[in-house]
Amino acid sequence: MRDKPSPDLSRYRHVVVGGGVRAQRVYREVVDFLKCHNFEGKNVALFILALEAGNPKTHPKAVAKYVEALLKKCPHVKPVAAEAFGGRIRFLGVTIADAIDLGKVKAWAESLGEKLRGKP
Repeated sequence: MRDKPSPDLSRYRHVVVGGGVRAQRVYREVVDFLKCHNFEGKNVALFILALEAGNPKTHPKAVAKYVEALLKKCPHVKPVAAEAFGGRIRFLGVTIADAIDLGKVKAWAESLGEKLRGKP
């Protein structure tokens, strides 16, 4: 997105937007992208990657903290699906914490595909 911050979405029916969290905040690029686009008539899915979303005990709080808060900032976005997944912390090229569950990501992507199949 940094190379082309405002892509033309007119030819797409489905848009999946995702981003990470740094210093307890969703990446500014994700917020700006959601704020500056009109998604009317599009099926939008949203996901956020955050370390605490990978822990079953803190997952619900992470969804509220990041996904729901982001949607409050962008009330025009009405996602057909939204989720938070575990993330990873890297420092100087070294992974110091990793809560990514690729099985959960794959299951969500497959269910999203089923949900979008046949949608205009």
